[in-house]
Amino acid sequence: MIKSIVSLCLLSLFVSSCYLDEKASIKIPDAENQFFTKKGRLFVSGGKNIYEIKKDSSGKLYRSDPLLNFNCYATGITEKEGYLYATCNSLKKPLLARTIKANLCTFQKKNYIRCLKTLAAESYLLAAKLTAKPQFQLVQKLNSISFANGLTNDLSGNLYVADSISKTIYRVKISDLQIEEIIPWLEDLIFPNGIKIKNNVMYLTDFNLVKKVNIKNGLPGPTEVLYRSSDFLDDFSFFKKNILVTEIFSGTITIIREDGTNFKGPSLFIYPSSILQGRKPLFNDNQFIVTDKGFMYEFNSGIGNKLRVITLTN
Repeated sequence: MIKSIVSLCLLSLFVSSCYLDEKASIKIPDAENQFFTKKGRLFVSGGKNIYEIKKDSSGKLYRSDPLLNFNCYATGITEKEGYLYATCNSLKKPLLARTIKANLCTFQKKNYIRCLKTLAAESYLLAAKLTAKPQFQLVQKLNSISFANGLTNDLSGNLYVADSISKTIYRVKISDLQIEEIIPWLEDLIFPNGIKIKNNVMYLTDFNLVKKVNIKNGLPGPTEVLYRSSDFLDDFSFFKKNILVTEIFSGTITIIREDGTNFKGPSLFIYPSSILQGRKPLFNDNQFIVTDKGFMYEFNSGIGNKLRVITLTN
């Protein structure tokens, strides 16, 4: 295992060694997504809740009490004008039934999307003022959206929601914690999931593809495919001029380099769902935080259900 981790670092991140820091692992039930605020606070969605990751006086990381009091399953998180926004979904089936169904889906790679459609019901937008202890409250139901997944925003304050089931990215205009309009912004996708906007360009994972879309006058331009995998891709992060993307079924992280080449690392995770480069004060920039989901809608076992930290050393 250590040899494999070192290989990942040497070949793809250009450092001499690294290690999976289990001392920094934090239990997050059904770990899903994560977001750093402008001031370096880390929030993580997992199952039916959202948590903040904090550091105690001894330097040990821990998770806060739950910050969500609404019965749905949290997914994307972003920040806008002093508020955190998050998306969540209610599901059709009782807990045991949906857990069994969701995890049967993971063994049906060719029918994965069709399988998940049987679980989705309604999607919602949540908001929390960025106080010392934010509490997420319901803003509104996201009408027309079937399964809200990734979430980001642009410099104009618009939110963008990846609806994995309807194969569409929606633009959501919001004012004074009220939704003014929801419009389809980018359609005819496969399974949009992770989305981020950087330098007026939207990057997204779309089933087995990583894509970029230039934004001009608020509208999407031509779509460029940056990477094509044989796996199902979940979320991604930027590192210098590279993109690091989580590959679900193989449990790996792939690095997509600026020159178009890529390197797929060893299998270190069980259903990795998101990755972020560390930020101070919680982490150093030579650390990467991965949500290791494990089985969907399963909250208690040692299979996944963690936030894990990879530390690179020179």
